[in-house]
Amino acid sequence: MFRCLLLFWSRLLAADGEALLSDKAVWMIVMSTPEGLELEARRGCPSVEVVPEGKVLVSVQLRNSCPVSGNGMVDNFTVDLRTGRIWTGVDVRKYIDSERLRRLRDLLGRN
Repeated sequence: MFRCLLLFWSRLLAADGEALLSDKAVWMIVMSTPEGLELEARRGCPSVEVVPEGKVLVSVQLRNSCPVSGNGMVDNFTVDLRTGRIWTGVDVRKYIDSERLRRLRDLLGRN
């Protein structure tokens, strides 16, 4: 049941009918990066801002909005809405991968 709901929420259709990840799915991907996991471990207050960069790419800023756990910018990412792949900044050579991200992409139907 959870997997069906996750797949339903994670998909939006692009203008050409291609299924794309939703902002909620992008949030899950960003929070599964080492930076996102560290922020949660510090009991931070994650804030994820998603900015479209064309049809299939989004820029994402991860911030911590809790003064107690270190306020401010954590990192910038780019996410491919077709594949769920994520990298630091805009350089695709800085691709982030882990077992956790691979499992999440699999649940989202992106592997």
